[in-house]
Amino acid sequence: MADRRDTELRELTYRLMQMAPEAPPFPEEPMVKLDPSPPRTADRRRGGPALWFAAAAVVVLALIGIPLLLFSGGDTVPVGTTPTTVPSVAPTTVPPATLPPETTAAPTTSAPPTTSAPLVTGRVYFLEERAEEVFAPGPHLVAYSASFSGGETDFVQALIDGPNLGPAALPAAETAVPDGTRLLGLDIGGGTATVDLSSEFQAGGGTFTMTARLAQVVFTLTQFPGIEDVLFLIEGVPVEVFSAEGIVLDGPQTRDDYVDLLPPVFLDAPAAGATVTTPVQLSGLANTFEATVEYAVATADGSVLAEGFTTATCGTGCWGSFEVSVEFAVDDETPGVIRVFASSAEDGSPINVLSYPVTLAPNRGP
Repeated sequence: MADRRDTELRELTYRLMQMAPEAPPFPEEPMVKLDPSPPRTADRRRGGPALWFAAAAVVVLALIGIPLLLFSGGDTVPVGTTPTTVPSVAPTTVPPATLPPETTAAPTTSAPPTTSAPLVTGRVYFLEERAEEVFAPGPHLVAYSASFSGGETDFVQALIDGPNLGPAALPAAETAVPDGTRLLGLDIGGGTATVDLSSEFQAGGGTFTMTARLAQVVFTLTQFPGIEDVLFLIEGVPVEVFSAEGIVLDGPQTRDDYVDLLPPVFLDAPAAGATVTTPVQLSGLANTFEATVEYAVATADGSVLAEGFTTATCGTGCWGSFEVSVEFAVDDETPGVIRVFASSAEDGSPINVLSYPVTLAPNRGP
């Protein structure tokens, strides 16, 4: 009976070995090969049925466990060591890193410091009516101080806007430029300033008024270096005959064309309203007896700080230019007056007096 069971157990073991899949080669340990056909003769002294059942169980467990161990993805515990239970960790899916688009770094530059354009101090020419009977019929051109950062265009625009540069510097100023006049363009080249004005500039009537507005523009523009004359356009068309008064403009206009609108002693610089330091340069035009031009620098209350005379390049019926340097002394900025005049040939009394209000300032040095 025992031999029969022993034979059946061996056959069962053989069949199980045939049914079990062949384990893949293990990279770490050498494969243990079992002999599929053991001898049929058993040694009864070395084991009975229980021994064969135990051997069959070991074989089955080995054949089933090794593939499970290999295909389960678990850790392999080396033989002879105490196995450590490693908790299974759910795999974490790490999304691919999203890189920003490749860009070329712009070179770092420092922004230039913001600076305001320097102011240009110059003159705008308006008209003044003088009460002194010794003056030739007026009103006359008088220079008023102004400062802008935009160059010639700003000065012409200030002329068009009218005498609003400040009441202290414009006690009696008026203008012949009509309201509504617009500056359409200004081009400078070859010593000529070409100014384009709207049609309102020639509106109105009166020969003196028309001549005076032309003179205001000519004197305002020709104060700048490099501008010798002015060519007038109206709405983009060169003017040959100006306004309904029929004033002929035969090409660009110069200051010499409008000297009849000047007072006999015309102080061009410094202008009314300017701040002056010592020494102050007085310059202008004059048509006086023997070309003599007298001057005085005084405070607003009448205290004379400096006085004297000079001569123009021409006189007694012709216009000449003059220039003189005058020193004065003040401790602080002080309201003052600069006067230019001529002396009467009869009694030497002052005639044709022109007074400019200014601010007198001490010279602080560099």
